[in-house]
Amino acid sequence: MKITKELLNSLQACEKQVCIFEKEWPNGCEVTRTNIDRAIELRLDLYWLASYLFPKAIDSAWKAYSEAVDSAWKTYNEATAPAYDETISSAKKAYHEAVASAEKVYDEAIINILLMSCLKLYSRSPAGAIASL
Repeated sequence: MKITKELLNSLQACEKQVCIFEKEWPNGCEVTRTNIDRAIELRLDLYWLASYLFPKAIDSAWKAYSEAVDSAWKTYNEATAPAYDETISSAKKAYHEAVASAEKVYDEAIINILLMSCLKLYSRSPAGAIASL
């Protein structure tokens, strides 16, 4: 199959990519391994071209890729889940212990504030004013 500037323009390839292609292959080029390697070096978007010229093949390749990746993620998650759960469990326990300790300090501070405020209020008020509260 021969790729030409006219073919790329008919597919509405972006101008920059067409310019790069035309500079390298002014008369177009056949699809060969050598030309594909060169197109990759030139950073031409071969995925875009293939998706226009061979959409069913691209869909099939994408499906195979997705299935392989999904399988790899499943294997990874199955292998790491026990360690992850154990790590998270101990991290949550440490967090809750730290929060419980902080809450205890906070509660004590609130109690002290209340007690000190009441003592100041009591010392300034006439006798019995606090008792009526």
